[in-house]
Amino acid sequence: MTRPLDFVLRWIQATGGLVERAGPDVHQVALPAPLHGFEGLAAVTDEIEVAREDPGVELVAPGSPLLDAVAREALGQGRAARVFLLGLPPNRPGDPARAFRFGEAAATVLHVRAAEHRLAVFTFHLLFESDEKEEDLIPVGVDLSNARILRRAAEAALQAPFTVERMEAWPLSPLVPLDRAYAIARGELLHRASAAVTSRQSGLEGLLRAEAARTATYYDDLCEEIASARGNRPPAEVETRVLATRRERERRLADLADKFRLRIAASLAGLLVAVQPKAHLLLRVAPPRGPGADLAVVWDPLLGAFEAAGCPGCGRPGFEFELASGRGGARLRCPLCPGGPSGATRSGR
Repeated sequence: MTRPLDFVLRWIQATGGLVERAGPDVHQVALPAPLHGFEGLAAVTDEIEVAREDPGVELVAPGSPLLDAVAREALGQGRAARVFLLGLPPNRPGDPARAFRFGEAAATVLHVRAAEHRLAVFTFHLLFESDEKEEDLIPVGVDLSNARILRRAAEAALQAPFTVERMEAWPLSPLVPLDRAYAIARGELLHRASAAVTSRQSGLEGLLRAEAARTATYYDDLCEEIASARGNRPPAEVETRVLATRRERERRLADLADKFRLRIAASLAGLLVAVQPKAHLLLRVAPPRGPGADLAVVWDPLLGAFEAAGCPGCGRPGFEFELASGRGGARLRCPLCPGGPSGATRSGR
């Protein structure tokens, strides 16, 4: 889950404002335009004691007025932006031998080239409503070159320095359509939100059972009390009062069920397309003796790490492969690859 303070700071930076750390718990901020109700905003914190001691520091916490104001502003803008990440040299990739395993085979770098990649960060706004209201922002990153979900890269891209103007030109890697990336991001959102939904639903069901039991007991006891007064009231009047009490009982139970029913709404709060170069390496993987096979891998300078490579056999991304030989020559496959060429055996065995 995104911390409220991180959300506010990222919103200030994304809208052209400035953020500077002024202490372990305080950030100084400068807004590009006045925010309604917070025209003199100069510093923020998520520590309640710090905000209490310094009237010039505004608290950012769930339910705080500043967080609500920023959320309203962000949701009302519905902005999309493209930025170019800075300080990411693609020409100094790491050692692939540290990231990939090929059994007894060894990898040699045949060539390295840089290509421009684009990461689409879809930020979704989630609203949970029942007896109380909770909100959350969930960023989902999709690599537009291969449609993979990139969680760490999305978080890093939101924190990285950037410019809105292109500073360098690189060959463009293949792109998947943005609508396909959006569909993938929505599926990831459902997956990531399911745990929060299940937890909230379980808690609400427990509250409902307890409240419903108390309410039912109260009205059942009241019906018995009314019925016990038959000797003092006409039977028809007693029966009418019992029926009215039972109807009130069912109405109150229905109200409780509605009160503790979880309602969920999700919307796209913003889209950021982060452009950056990555290094594409072509590896020749070969055993001590015998033929080898090639594997293309990608180095991400934003994370300082290699991305999982697609298995030439089944397409699964991974970091561990084995070299197999058969009638069609040597080929690479991952440990989960279903089968292999007829008569294929692992090299070196």
